[in-house]
Amino acid sequence: MATPVRFPSGLSTFPPRSTLGTYPVGTSPRQIAITDDFIPYRAGDYTVTTAVGGTVATFPWLSGAVKLATSASATDTIYLARSGAAFQPVLGNQMWIDTKLVYPRSVLNANDTTLLAGIFDTATPATAANGIYFTKPSGGTAVHFVIKKAGTTTTFQNIADLSLPSGLYGDANSVNGVLSSTIAGGAFTGVTVSTPGSGYQTMPLVLSTSTAGGTTGSVPVLVQLGSTAFGTANNAAPVQTTGLPYGSLAIPYVANPGTGFTNAGPLTTLLEAEALVDLQVWVDGKGVLYVGVNGRTVMKIDGTVQGLGVVGFAPGATINVATQSAPSFYCSTQLSTAVAPFQPPLGNAFNALPMVPMQYGFGFANTTANIRTMYLMEYNVAVELN
Repeated sequence: MATPVRFPSGLSTFPPRSTLGTYPVGTSPRQIAITDDFIPYRAGDYTVTTAVGGTVATFPWLSGAVKLATSASATDTIYLARSGAAFQPVLGNQMWIDTKLVYPRSVLNANDTTLLAGIFDTATPATAANGIYFTKPSGGTAVHFVIKKAGTTTTFQNIADLSLPSGLYGDANSVNGVLSSTIAGGAFTGVTVSTPGSGYQTMPLVLSTSTAGGTTGSVPVLVQLGSTAFGTANNAAPVQTTGLPYGSLAIPYVANPGTGFTNAGPLTTLLEAEALVDLQVWVDGKGVLYVGVNGRTVMKIDGTVQGLGVVGFAPGATINVATQSAPSFYCSTQLSTAVAPFQPPLGNAFNALPMVPMQYGFGFANTTANIRTMYLMEYNVAVELN
């Protein structure tokens, strides 16, 4: 009998330079991981919480997804939480958190919602006392990274932007692509790329914007990515640290033409390409916490002797990452010996992280009396048990 292949540190399929390059897609006996692409969406695995009439439903799309929607109430909320709290930061153990979402720019959406995604100590993220998560406040598309410990909230502002294909805050090289289309006989019959755009990590979700017939928010078109933008005005588009170039819209085709659509406006307003954005966290077990967007690390909390962060913070602080000299931070507050007889090094991320088991959660809250929608394409959460 041949000797079996062994992977004592797990098996990862993420690119080596990705923020989640060590994520154990294949776990070792000392790792636990949960991944859901929602094929199918198993309602029994989740707790759904809504204030009025929010819904969660399977959404038919390549790779799987769920669609979260609120009712037309200014006080409505919709949250989806994985049942069972099992993810807890522990010094010496790695932890990973990953959310792949779609935030529509205009299709049954606006910037008047508050988004939450990450791990929490309750099935209703907005009421959590402990959490490690991302939030998009109402009134914009900028994303903040939040550590909440026993009710004390530390916020790192402006680490991502859901309105850009790259997801990177302030990325002037990322441009939304534009698809032109025609409708004949009530159905989509043709589509072309008017503006290739740049910054897409993976093929976008294309939603119909037509409200004069058919179904607003349906997916009549698929579009693959290419590199057409690299020879045009967008040729300054950067290369991600994952080693993968940003992509542009290149190869569209009608997948589900639908019925009942009416060409009620300019041709370029009938379809909208919505970028998939990955929001990621990796705690390396040694005291460093990395935050990534589409695999590119955008900030870290570093308490190691070799790489102490540049900017100090105390739990409860609010820091605008976009205005700092470097997106590198350290915690200036030390855990007490009563809580941690074995002291983490000064500056270590574990001095700020919550110390209770948590569960994955995703959702949003209305602030106006309008139906709003978002799409959760995938999440990955893992932790080591050493």
